[in-house]
Amino acid sequence: MPSGLASDLRTVNHEIRLQQELIEVKRKELAKIHAKYDGDRQRYYELTGRRSLSLPVSPSTAR
Repeated sequence: MPSGLASDLRTVNHEIRLQQELIEVKRKELAKIHAKYDGDRQRYYELTGRRSLSLPVSPSTAR
């Protein structure tokens, strides 16, 4: 394999790993946001006496 191609392959593989790590961080952030606002919504319903509506399925649990 040509040295330039091997170097490019290593670089691309490294970039893929970094992007996968970033995706995982973003998924965790999204799960925290969903948990926070689901709790806020539930508390709002409790305070207003409204019935809790069916909450939409979050992307993290739809898998």
